[in-house]
Amino acid sequence: MDPVAAPFAKQIAFLLNQNDFARSMANIEAKVLFTFDAENRIRILDVESSNPGLKAFVAEKLDGRKVFVGQYLEGKRFILPIRIAF
Repeated sequence: MDPVAAPFAKQIAFLLNQNDFARSMANIEAKVLFTFDAENRIRILDVESSNPGLKAFVAEKLDGRKVFVGQYLEGKRFILPIRIAF
């Protein structure tokens, strides 16, 4: 598995940026395992987090979303660490 490459990491950050988490949820973290399908849509494989709300949020915001990756990445797995910060 590869860490997230910069070009599409920024697109993913943009997708996650629109959230309504309360300040009390600052600094919660998750590790997202995902791949791309043939149409460059993100497919979530797993979300590791102690916070069920964050797991649901990540799946809702990312799964099935199309991003520009500039290369063929179907089936290649990536890990994305995320942290909610204010």
